[in-house]
Amino acid sequence: LKTLSGFSIEEIAKSFLTNKENIQKRLYRAREKIKEEKIELEIPNPDQMVSRLNRVLKCIYLLFSEGYYSNSEEIIIRKDLCLEAMRLCLLLIEYKVTNRPEVNALMALMCFHVSRFESRANESGELLTLEEQDRTLWNEELIERGNYFLTASASEEIFTDYHIEAMIAFYHTKEDSDEKWKMLLNLYNHLLKLKDNPIVAMNRAYIMSKAVSIHEAILELHSLKGLEKNHFYFALLGKLYSGIDK
Repeated sequence: LKTLSGFSIEEIAKSFLTNKENIQKRLYRAREKIKEEKIELEIPNPDQMVSRLNRVLKCIYLLFSEGYYSNSEEIIIRKDLCLEAMRLCLLLIEYKVTNRPEVNALMALMCFHVSRFESRANESGELLTLEEQDRTLWNEELIERGNYFLTASASEEIFTDYHIEAMIAFYHTKEDSDEKWKMLLNLYNHLLKLKDNPIVAMNRAYIMSKAVSIHEAILELHSLKGLEKNHFYFALLGKLYSGIDK
């Protein structure tokens, strides 16, 4: 992330929900390991590519996430990072050895998210929630591409968190209904088992406000730890409290 993607230490720390000191220590240990074991950069053979694929996908996903939820104070969406992540993922799909279900699932996820680029912020540059976005601005072609890659990701043997997140993003392209919110809550329940972190739990709480009740969602949010400095957390809390009497 630092060497190839140009992330700052602070950006990496926020991506991993930790502090700068921990990331600096990890980077130092990595550099020392490369020196001591005289590790050389070389193109891996096909078997090695498959074994290392998950780490590559994680980097691509974090690159995309930094663009989509930019930590920069000046820019809230960095389209350049998102498009670069998609380009890298497409390269993996175009290569037979790495054209695997999890890669297609990640590509589907990114297509669904990028389809909403033009509606994510208002004229003042403020981020809009899904409910506030103008659906006529969504890119239908990218949604169709997302559907294509999601279908291509189907596998009886491989089912990853990328598959679940892609399915969540797919359902968010659909009109609101009780069935939609129940399906999303079920998907988030499964995702939380694979990816137990406060960001997933926070997003699940929003779905709870739709599928169960606002009161239970607020209780769930107050029980979460590790989001004390996350502005999305407080924005969601404010939104839910403002909706109690509606």
